[in-house]
Amino acid sequence: MSFLRKGNILALVGGAVLVWLAAALFLDPWLRRALVRYGQAAAGAKVEVGALRSSLFRGSLSLSGVAVADKNEPMKNIVEFDAAVLRVSRRAALRGRIVVSEASLNGLRFGTPRKTSGALPRSFEPTGLERAVLSRLGSAQDAGISKLSEAKSNAVVELDAAKLSCLKRLDEAKADADAVTQRYKDKPAEYKAMEAELRKAVEELRAGGDALRKAQAAAAAQRKLKAMLSKVEADKKELNADLERIRSAAKAAEALKGEDLDAVLAAAGLPSLDSASLAKRLLGPVLAKRFSTALYWMDWTRKRLAKKPAQAEAPTRQRRKGVDVEFPLKHPYPVFLLEQASVSGFLEGGAAFEGRLSGVTSDAPMYGKPARLELEASSFRTLAVFDQVRSPGSAAVEFEADGLPLAGVELGDGGLGAVVAEGRAKARGEIRLSGERWDGELRLDAEGLELQPRGLDAAAPVLRGLKRFQARIRLSGQGDSMDLSLESDIGKALAAALLKQASGALADQRKALEEKLAVLYDAKSSALRERLGGLESSALGPMLKQEKAVQEALRSAMPKGFDKLFRR
Repeated sequence: MSFLRKGNILALVGGAVLVWLAAALFLDPWLRRALVRYGQAAAGAKVEVGALRSSLFRGSLSLSGVAVADKNEPMKNIVEFDAAVLRVSRRAALRGRIVVSEASLNGLRFGTPRKTSGALPRSFEPTGLERAVLSRLGSAQDAGISKLSEAKSNAVVELDAAKLSCLKRLDEAKADADAVTQRYKDKPAEYKAMEAELRKAVEELRAGGDALRKAQAAAAAQRKLKAMLSKVEADKKELNADLERIRSAAKAAEALKGEDLDAVLAAAGLPSLDSASLAKRLLGPVLAKRFSTALYWMDWTRKRLAKKPAQAEAPTRQRRKGVDVEFPLKHPYPVFLLEQASVSGFLEGGAAFEGRLSGVTSDAPMYGKPARLELEASSFRTLAVFDQVRSPGSAAVEFEADGLPLAGVELGDGGLGAVVAEGRAKARGEIRLSGERWDGELRLDAEGLELQPRGLDAAAPVLRGLKRFQARIRLSGQGDSMDLSLESDIGKALAAALLKQASGALADQRKALEEKLAVLYDAKSSALRERLGGLESSALGPMLKQEKAVQEALRSAMPKGFDKLFRR
């Protein structure tokens, strides 16, 4: 055989040696640089890989000392792990597929501190999703704090009744009640006419005569009875609806009193100390950073697992005649597939956890199974499911954690804030993403707190005495138009304490303002209550009386043998 000549054999062996040397010398550094570059493009912060080792013959890849920094908190890592070992199918690799049949990831940790900043020289712009979270949760709210020192003892606060929303609403309700009163003023006369018809019907029933005449009279009385009762019931239903509408307006006016008071105080240069804004100022910045990071990575993972739409092939030159013979594979694989991986690591408090990752693929419809991540410890559990098998795809993350350490967390800002010296928290939540729509809720219960206040001196005693608080975040909607709300009892406690510590002049002015508003409000509220009482006595009372009179009179005057005809 001519191809087995010595020269050909030496050339083949030499080429194989060169390929092996190239792989041994250059493959690992190239893979390491590619992993760092791709990771930093995704994270927007530094990605460090301590070591990377690959073996083409054994089909294995190992990583160690991997850390991914948090772009929102550059002195922390989002995640780091000690070692990862992947077993790659060599048969699939020959067909241009990366199939990891088995893997292990050990020493996984979250939120660990860094010795150096993880920020990159080139900053990455936040995504629309991140901007939505940061703007709705993280924007600082003054909440009237800056005006505490501006309150003057000689500030004169006057009330303009024409500008108070609560009084306007009372006026509207009273005008509505007057219109209803006018509409029902003729009802008593109408009911008197109805009573005359009733008496006539009773007399006809009591009149003597044969059975046929009595039956005819009973039938006529039945028709009048139903007409009278239907009329009274319709009037009663309409009046009750009118009364309920007016009462609702009165309740709305009561709720507007507080808003009017805040508006007048703000116009006079006095603080309103809104509790919701105080809660947002204290908790918003830290929660916004962590929440935006979590949503970003959830959205990033969902997009990477979604199958990319097929692109049309570019036109090529006409090839010579030939036949392509395709041999069907027994088990076709996507371009990338991680079948399963064991995961282990440690929480911030030192508790160990274990878990499993499976079904991570570039073509979920082909693989036919969702990607799943399950982690569990004695005080921690999370389940993440990314289902891209069918369009538009969905993702859901559920988590529970007890005893989360809060030491070192910074609340608020330099003007109003505190550093948590001691404290732990319980967290519960679920986040769902269906197509492009987000829904979810996060609840946080912090206790055993020891805070080191900073900024506003008046707030320091309150923050030092704060031992616990609750917070809840709700989200719904799509991308930039997402709705995010933060509720917490920390703002209410702080607002009450700050007002209590405010100057005597401020307290006196607030009290005087509330008294003036109460006088104006009570006068209009009393007039409305009086109008409502008049409606109930002059309109509703006669209706009820008429309804009862119709039923009683006909029941007592009904001839024997015909009473069953009039039962309702």
